[in-house]
Amino acid sequence: DCFSKYYTSKKTTKKKKIPAIQMRRIAAKNQKMNVHELTLPVSSLLAKTHELSVSISVFLTAILIYSLHKEVPKLHTKKPIRLMVPVNLRNFFESESMLNFFAWIEPEYTFDNNQEPDFYHVLDTIKKYYKEQLNKETMESHINTFTSLEKHPILKFFPISLKNAAIFIGSKKSASDITAIYSNMSVIKMPEEFTPYIER
Repeated sequence: DCFSKYYTSKKTTKKKKIPAIQMRRIAAKNQKMNVHELTLPVSSLLAKTHELSVSISVFLTAILIYSLHKEVPKLHTKKPIRLMVPVNLRNFFESESMLNFFAWIEPEYTFDNNQEPDFYHVLDTIKKYYKEQLNKETMESHINTFTSLEKHPILKFFPISLKNAAIFIGSKKSASDITAIYSNMSVIKMPEEFTPYIER
């Protein structure tokens, strides 16, 4: 698979993270999940992002972080709002595989209780973060981190049941690092013959 193909065994340093703000709400009995769907013209969105000199991903990441802050009690605002944003590694490494090949970045922002929240400062912070993180070298370090456990000379002989249990425990622990997930599918190109069947 592509992770093994681009694995370099180069050691990466893991930075200690402050736990992120958690958006927890107690659901009423038999309450169903609410899903909100919004459609907006891409042309208007592109015009705004060009005006601000940012990408759509950066703009929507900043909007989500800013909006989540509005829902956070002031008591908890000392922690960062941190998003998990999947990154398609095919944009950095050649791949013909149909298997999943992605990593993620974790843009964050910590609001100051003593100041009015400034969306444009949030936007500028996220823009800088994307510029620093979205490069081949950083993505390579993610690949090394993911694949190192699989390549471990002892762990690779562990039964799959133990590996799954360890993954479950690890995912539970890392959940405290993330406030929400933002996924941008970006542009989807379809064959011309499919055009008559696509509504928008």
